[in-house]
Order: sequence, then structure tokens, then C-alpha cells
Amino acid sequence: MRVAIVGAGKVGYTLAQHLAEENHEVVVIEEDETRRNVLQSSLDVMTILGNGASPRVLMNPDVQSADLMIAVTDSDEVNMVACMAAKQVGIKQTIARVRNIEYLGQQEADFQQKLGIDLTINPEYATAVEISRILMIPAAMEVEDFAGGKVRLLEVRLNQNSPFINKTLAKLNFPPNVLVVGILRNGMTIIPGGNDKFKARDNVFFIGEPSALKQLDSGYAETIRKIERVLIIGAGRIGRHLA
Repeated sequence: MRVAIVGAGKVGYTLAQHLAEENHEVVVIEEDETRRNVLQSSLDVMTILGNGASPRVLMNPDVQSADLMIAVTDSDEVNMVACMAAKQVGIKQTIARVRNIEYLGQQEADFQQKLGIDLTINPEYATAVEISRILMIPAAMEVEDFAGGKVRLLEVRLNQNSPFINKTLAKLNFPPNVLVVGILRNGMTIIPGGNDKFKARDNVFFIGEPSALKQLDSGYAETIRKIERVLIIGAGRIGRHLA
């Protein structure tokens, strides 16, 4: 797949590096000559000096033939315009980094899709959401939401005081709509059956409705206190989103 990346800052550089390592054809557009030269000398990717929203740049055959454009400059507006223009020259899929929260409501998202932006990403907001989910479940090692938050995957480590220890799944009464989908033990993944037992220090993966998963707290987190007060140091984008 050919991917065009607009912006060679930290995010753009990292994207280009990973995509090149996965043997994708990568074209990076950067109007700062110093950044462009650094990337060109260190990565095996094609680079173009110019503005990613410029028709002249987008009409370049190496850009126009891309399957995907990812715009990650420091300017939300440049990223959105670049994606809009990319659709006009025939690039099928576009992703824009958008950091201003004013652009991230549902109404704004619908408008952006009409303009040709397939996906917007906000790394700072996504980080704040992930921190918030973990704070809500202090014992969790990993929390992932699916289906618009209706389904949650939860990874927890069982302590030795857990009432789950040395009991088979068949003898445990989990809340409705909760399933144990995996156990990680000593680096080995187990797809559990009814006769499998939990052991101390097992990493257990539960899936179910968020409200149902909260009922499991006493099983895996007997000594974990609910977090009631949080001190946030720093009022950058992540700190503001989290607050």
C-alpha cells in the first residue's frame, strides 16, 4: 500500500518509520526543508518539499497514486484542508490529526465526513480517555471499549487473596453478560474451559457490559481502594481533557 504522510514532525516521522518497516510505500510531504532533510537521510522513504494542501504537490503522481493520506502537521486546519484536497485528486482514504476540541463533536464529525475526511484522531484526547478508564477500574492492567462503549475488554491480575483462586470457572457465578475469554499464565495464553482453575498472578481477560464488569471488583481486587481524588500535574492538552 502507498501512504502519503503530510508533516514530518515527531508523529509523522514515527508513522513513516513504522510503515516503511512494514514494507509499505511511503511518501512524506514536508514544507520545512530541515525536517525534510533529516527524514530523507535517515529513512528509506520518498520525500517531497512543499505544502501538503497545495494542488501542485497533490497532483504529483507519487502523491496522487497513494491509497491513504495521513495529515499530521501542527495545524488542524492544514490537516483538514490537505485531506479534503486529497479526496479531490483521487486518494481513497484520508486521516487527519485534529487537536482542537471544537472540531471533535458529533456534528463536526459528520461535517468532516461530508468534506472527505474519513477519520480524525486526537492523540491527547485518546490518552486522557484511556487514563480515565483505568482510573475508574484501579485494578485493571488494560481496558478497551468496543461498539461505542457498549462492550468492554478488561485485563486484571489476580492477587493471592482473590476468592477466584483455585476455583474452576464452572463453579464461579459471574454476572450475566460477562465472559472469561483468556488467561495469561507464565507467558502462555490459555483459552479457558469450565474445568480450568484460576491461580494467583494470572492475568485474566474478561469481556462484557461495563456495568456488569463493575460487579466483579470484589473478586479480583479485594484490597484495591476506589480512587476518589486525583491530582493532575500539568495543564496541557492531556491534563485539560482528563480534568
